[in-house]
Amino acid sequence: MPEGDPPDYTALEDNLSLQIGQNLRMVRTSLGLGQRDLSERIQVSLSQYRKYEAGQDLPRLHSAMLWSLETGLPTHWLFYGTPYQQWLKLPFKPTWIPVLYFTNRAPEWALEALHSVIKGLLREYDSPENPLASLDLLRDSLSHQLLRDPYYRSIAERLREYRSAQGMSRETVAQLMGISTAAYRKYETPELCPQYSVNMIMRFWMAIGRSPLELSIETPIYLYRQIQNANFASLFPWLERLDDASLARVNEMSRVLGELC
Repeated sequence: MPEGDPPDYTALEDNLSLQIGQNLRMVRTSLGLGQRDLSERIQVSLSQYRKYEAGQDLPRLHSAMLWSLETGLPTHWLFYGTPYQQWLKLPFKPTWIPVLYFTNRAPEWALEALHSVIKGLLREYDSPENPLASLDLLRDSLSHQLLRDPYYRSIAERLREYRSAQGMSRETVAQLMGISTAAYRKYETPELCPQYSVNMIMRFWMAIGRSPLELSIETPIYLYRQIQNANFASLFPWLERLDDASLARVNEMSRVLGELC
């Protein structure tokens, strides 16, 4: 159980909105997407999305999850370059963005082609069969509504369960999160389904010591995240070993195959 005073959130979140905005812009431009296109995909208005990229507001949790669904990148990458990064174990390289985007949308046959090319570049011709699983149909089947009310309702229930299991009061957790007890009580109330900003899930992680992924158990997004993380576990070691020229070839192949999918 976390003990002592809460972290200095003022320091942890200094310029947080600006850094997340820069990360959003970097990913979007790397994928050749316009602001309007991406804003429509994550179901926010163009003016609201522009606020996110300008660092004038933080994305809501469901918007961050929709962003992950559309880009194929883990939501944790939004915190790259912020003080929260020290608690995150995922590697980050902007040059990986195109291939991760492709992997998120590719059918089985395209993933087989990707695996074959990477095996050749790494000279691992006898490596096991392709461990990458297609997320294409699962991603498309996740309705936006399921990422909103039921998603927050499930998280509200998990918040209460985890807090109670550790014998912590709402007042204690609220203090550790640096928010009022009244605000925290809303987070635990499924009927209210508050749509809070992404930084609140990081604060809860630090207050309770539970991974944010555990809060989405029993929601449609959980299975997607599990398969996505399994793909990352296979992809990241391969991508780490590719030199710049080889990675450029993989990204170009991803672009070409992506146009065929």
